[in-house]
Formats: sequence, structure tokens, C-alpha cells
Amino acid sequence: MSLTPKQARVLRFIGSFVAEHGYPPTLEEMGKHFGTTSPHTGFCSVIALVRKGMLTKTPRIARGLALTEAGRDYLRYLKVVT
Repeated sequence: MSLTPKQARVLRFIGSFVAEHGYPPTLEEMGKHFGTTSPHTGFCSVIALVRKGMLTKTPRIARGLALTEAGRDYLRYLKVVT
């Protein structure tokens, strides 16, 4: 599955955040990292990554993101997550 550069950056951030903290970031934390004030920007990227099979998202849960096997494989390929 092909990702846009923005989607790849978001996926790398999520993978790195999980590796460092042991849990996924919130949309607010993603916004702070990427310098956006609207959580909608991060939400759109997350939804695209869910549709592409890189993430799963549990509705109404702040830290409800999880990398799928395809997402972990993609990050391994980029050497972000071991």
C-alpha cells in the first residue's frame, strides 16, 4: 500500500511515540508535534491510515490507535520500529 509523504510522517510519529512511551499519542499530541492547532488535520491522516490498513482506531478512546501488522512492517522497512 502506498502512503503519501504526510501519511508516512504521521505513521512514523505514531510508531516512534509508541516505541518511546508504550502507548499511542492523542490527536492533540500529534497536533503539537506537527505544529497544527486543529486536531482535524491529524484525524484526517489517521482515518486515511486506517483505510489503508496501517492502523486500527477504537472509537471514542483518546489513545485508541494501534499499529496493524502492515503498519509495523512498513515501519520496520523504514527502520523506525524494530
